[in-house]
Amino acid sequence: GLPWHIYMPIINWQHHSVMFEIAWCVLLYFSVLILEFGPVILEHPWFGKPVFQKLYHFLKAATIPLVILGIVLSTLHQSSLGSLFLIMPHRVHPLWYSAWIPVMFFLTAIAAGMLALIVEGFIAKSLFGRGFHGELYQRLGKMAGIVLLLYLGLRLGDLTLRGVLPQAIDGSWQSILFLGEIVLGGLTPAILLLTPEIRSKPAGLLSAALLGAGGVV
Repeated sequence: GLPWHIYMPIINWQHHSVMFEIAWCVLLYFSVLILEFGPVILEHPWFGKPVFQKLYHFLKAATIPLVILGIVLSTLHQSSLGSLFLIMPHRVHPLWYSAWIPVMFFLTAIAAGMLALIVEGFIAKSLFGRGFHGELYQRLGKMAGIVLLLYLGLRLGDLTLRGVLPQAIDGSWQSILFLGEIVLGGLTPAILLLTPEIRSKPAGLLSAALLGAGGVV
């Protein structure tokens, strides 16, 4: 609850803490993202001086290592966020708690990333008139649908094995939220994204991407 203390793990090391790992992963991942995005900023005429141009060429040459590092760090910090909930089962409803929650966080992050790219593509086309890469977005949508189904299979299988799946239909407000998340935010967009006729139409692709991204949130 004190995000302005994010610098404290740099000073006070507590390697037994899950929050310590999360903080370091987020700090390092954010730093890598700044370096990855740096060339875009340095293309502006404000940064025409030789020192900035040298930095620009260095960052461009380091793109592939930075991308690899970013993927590794994102894997760590997405799963670590799940681990934070893993250590406090008394604070999480049984329909959402699971020993596999770090894996589920990672899977949903993969799906959300691809769905967010699709939504951003539509926004860029609408606001800035940028070229719309329809075939690329359709392939992303198909992969996101597969990941969503994989996540749903793991989620429902885990609930079944733990014997808490009946709580999903007990009429409580938690069960209503759960069914809404699974059906509207998981199963429906997965089916839409894996249906070629729907995925090939901009309206269908955008609707499925919005549902899937909302379900992950």
